[in-house]
Amino acid sequence: MSRLPKFSKPPFKFTWRSGLWLPVVALAMVLLALVPGESEPDETVGKPREIPSNSAVVACPVDAGTETMLGQLVAGQSADLRAIPEAKIDPIWAQVDTWRTGEAPVGTLVVTQYGDGSGPTGFVAGTANKGSGGGQLLSRCPGLLDEGWLVGMGDNKGKSVIRLTNLGDSMAVVDVYWYSPLGPVEGDDSIGIAIEAGTTKTLKIGDHVPSENVIGAHVVRRRQQVSAVALSADKSGSGTEYVLPQRELSRNVVLAGLPSKGSTSVSVLNPHDETVLIKVRGIRANEAFDIQGLEEVPVKPGSTAQFDIPANAKLGGHSIELVAEQPFAAFATVQTAKDIAIVGKADVLDRPSAVPVKLKGQNVNLTLVAPNESTAVVIEGVDQSMKVVSKKNISLPAGSSTTIDLAKELKGATAAIVTVDGTAFAGVWTRKGDLIASTTSAPAPVSVRVPAVAVR
Repeated sequence: MSRLPKFSKPPFKFTWRSGLWLPVVALAMVLLALVPGESEPDETVGKPREIPSNSAVVACPVDAGTETMLGQLVAGQSADLRAIPEAKIDPIWAQVDTWRTGEAPVGTLVVTQYGDGSGPTGFVAGTANKGSGGGQLLSRCPGLLDEGWLVGMGDNKGKSVIRLTNLGDSMAVVDVYWYSPLGPVEGDDSIGIAIEAGTTKTLKIGDHVPSENVIGAHVVRRRQQVSAVALSADKSGSGTEYVLPQRELSRNVVLAGLPSKGSTSVSVLNPHDETVLIKVRGIRANEAFDIQGLEEVPVKPGSTAQFDIPANAKLGGHSIELVAEQPFAAFATVQTAKDIAIVGKADVLDRPSAVPVKLKGQNVNLTLVAPNESTAVVIEGVDQSMKVVSKKNISLPAGSSTTIDLAKELKGATAAIVTVDGTAFAGVWTRKGDLIASTTSAPAPVSVRVPAVAVR
């Protein structure tokens, strides 16, 4: 039986003829009698809230030959370190008043950092093993995952994988639901995946969806603290890239920071039981436009789809916006003769963010995009000791995108702190000839998102 786990209709429909409503009404009357008549619900009922947090977790995926950078918006108080699998950790990673760079133990470097407003941030860069496709790697270090969506990965002889890491101290349980261009994938071998404390479970994508090149996945944490990152290998064997899950479905997806060389395709996952129509816009310097032929792209129910971005759109170094009436997941794949880069959904920069200026010998490019309103951006370059050494102000007109080579623009800086006045998104990418890599930028974690509750 095909599975649409979160979007299937309930098997039982409650009606007034069912005979079950009388005790329900009686119970409701009792509960209402207990509520004081003068009270009113809090005004935030039904709205999620951001509340300050004095701790945050980042989990950096570390492969052989990669370099890791960790830093923060403001100096923290302390940090707890953990390597998964267990390994000796250089104490440099606990220096929460500096930006530190080096080689971390292979696996996952977990940093729990404390301090009000500290906003710990990490990135990893390097070169992928040739056995998995080679090419440049670049990833922001993710935090904890409740659920996430992936699409556009391919079955490349077991080289494309999803890594699920249990950051907790007891058994973790994760469900993974798979999708293909033909619809949801049958089978329950990815439901109730058990992960021992302090270990990583690696799922070979081809074992679950063989012989497909537009594979989608819905990852749901059921128990304990979990991080997730995919490693997607190109079907031709040229290039590999880290992929961070899209945290929630959206009606509006901005793919910011397409590397400046390569052909681009977009993969979409529609988990609903009805067709979703996607409108595709290109956004480049001082111009946003509908891409001809992609004004209404259909994606069938419970399936994935992939379409090419025409070369004459000239979006290298810029951005794509996708809009639909139903929420969906989407990623862009940029491919050169030697490598691939996968661009995920950018988060709105409603709080300051931080990115490296240079990592693993490569200049880092920051692409900023303002899809719908004029926006002012301040970029401060900070050195290793977190001292501001340079600054750049940028005005983004509505419907525009711009790219900054941070190493060239912020002389003497180790990292860049990005603050936005308005609504903007950002992506981070590197390029050396035909070798490319990309990752998403996100607000530094200085708060946690919680659902609002009725307070009487």
